[in-house]
Amino acid sequence: MSEHWIVIGYGRTGRALTHTLSGSFGLPSVTVIDPDIDHLIAAWDDGAVARVGTGCPEMLELAGIASARTVIITLDDDDEVVPLIGLARRLNADCPIYAAINEPARRQEALDAGANTVVGPNEDLDLPHHAEVR
Repeated sequence: MSEHWIVIGYGRTGRALTHTLSGSFGLPSVTVIDPDIDHLIAAWDDGAVARVGTGCPEMLELAGIASARTVIITLDDDDEVVPLIGLARRLNADCPIYAAINEPARRQEALDAGANTVVGPNEDLDLPHHAEVR
């Protein structure tokens, strides 16, 4: 698997962000990682490879992070999101990382951890400025 997207967290935000990006840049191959079976069923229905789990190093490697084109991280807990951004960045230094956070005060922390784009709880992704997804 290569040139695919990895989406960690496929709840309302993860699903919406994936649909927005895929609609603007073409439908890529997507691997979804989520511990919630209902989210995985939605991912499967949307045509993604669905893997139950969290964003631990082994799961990211199994999902093919070294050759991923894009990583999207949308978990409910910012205390999980920020370290996961750093882990994803260490495992793939070149791919764009999009992250959704719940606490706007943590935006800079998420950017410092390696996210290219951080979306807050009431923000939409401004696609014309994020064409690096290609």
